[in-house]
Amino acid sequence: MGNKGVVNALLYSVQFDDLDSASTVQKIADTMVARPFLGVSPEEGYQALVEGLDSTDLLTASIPTEHGEAEFRWFLAAVLGRLDAMRPWPEPPFQCLPDSRFEEFANASAIGVSNRPVWRIEQVLGQQFQRRNDSQQAFLLLRLHSGAEVGFIAPYWPESSGIAILTTSRDRAAEDVLRELIECTDLEPRQVTPLLPSAGEQRGRYRTTPIQPEFVGEHLPGNSRWHSSHVTYLDEQERQPYRLHIRDGRLYDSRGQLFDTAAARTLWTPQGGRAIFVMDADGILYSSPHHLLGRFHHSSFLAGAPSAGAGELAASFGVIRVISDHSTHYRPPRRITAQVVDSLRRQGVAIDDQQVEYHWPEDHR
Repeated sequence: MGNKGVVNALLYSVQFDDLDSASTVQKIADTMVARPFLGVSPEEGYQALVEGLDSTDLLTASIPTEHGEAEFRWFLAAVLGRLDAMRPWPEPPFQCLPDSRFEEFANASAIGVSNRPVWRIEQVLGQQFQRRNDSQQAFLLLRLHSGAEVGFIAPYWPESSGIAILTTSRDRAAEDVLRELIECTDLEPRQVTPLLPSAGEQRGRYRTTPIQPEFVGEHLPGNSRWHSSHVTYLDEQERQPYRLHIRDGRLYDSRGQLFDTAAARTLWTPQGGRAIFVMDADGILYSSPHHLLGRFHHSSFLAGAPSAGAGELAASFGVIRVISDHSTHYRPPRRITAQVVDSLRRQGVAIDDQQVEYHWPEDHR
C-alpha cells in the first residue's frame, strides 16, 4: 500500500472518532506499533504519515468525513508525536508474505478452520485477503514472530465455505502454531477450530496408500526382489530436484523450466512421452523422466513411504496432457488418483476427466 493509501485508510478508520481525544491518538499509535497496520511495518506507516503531512494535497478529499483538513493534519502530527514517544517499537508479531508464496500453501498442512466470513477475519487481523483469478480462492499469508508461516485460504475444501488455516512449518507442532497465531492476533479461540491429528493418525491433507508388500526392503543390497540391484530411496534433500511447482496453471520443474515429458520414458511407456510421478500427503508432486528397472521406481521419491497418488504424467511445455495411475509399486485405488486431480485443479491446472487414465480396478484394494 502506498503512502497515500495509508493516510486514506487511517482517515477512514477514525472518520467517526473524536480526533481531539488523547485516547484516539493512542489507539491509532498502538495499532500501528502492535501489529502491521494495513500491511505496512510501523516504520513504513510512520514515514507515510510524515510524507502526508509534508504534501500539499488535500488529505481529507478522498474519504467522506466531517473532520476538517486542519483538524486531521493536527491529528496526524499528534500520532507521529505519540509514535516517537513509544520508541523503540517492539517487533511486530507477524508480517504478511508475498502473493508469490501461495503455491507453497495450496497443499500445506491444514491445522485449523474458521467458519467466520472472510471480511470478519480481515477486520480482526487488520489485513486484506488477496484473490486468485485462476481458482477463485481468497488467501492471506503470514509469518509469525517465531518464524512459523501460516496461511488462510477460502474456499479450501469441496462444498465448504470454511476458511482453512494452514502451515508450511514442519518443525513445530500444529498446536503450538495455532496457539501463537491466536496469541499474536486478535483472533479468539472460539473463532478457530483445531484440526489436530489424534495419536497414530496420519498427518497431511490427503489419504495415502502404501507400496505393495512384495517391494518392502527393495532398497537394501542383496534384497530378494531385485537380486543383483537395489532401488534408490531419496531423502528429503535428495528429492527436491524432482519436485514440481505450479504457477498460472502450468507445471514447472525445480529449475524453473516449464515441465515437458517429450524426452521422458517409463517402463509402462517405453516409446516415450511420459514421466513417472508421485504425490505426497501434503499434495506435493515429484516426477522423474527416468524409470529404471530395479533402480529407480515410484517408491524412490518418498523412500518407500505411502503416497497420496502415483502414476504417469504427459506434459507439453507445462500443460498436462494425460495423467494416469500406472504404478505397480502403489497400485493406487481410484479415490487416490482422484486426489491428484483435485490437488491440480485447486492450484489452477485445467484438467478434465478425459485426460485421466485408470489402469487399476476401482475395488482392487
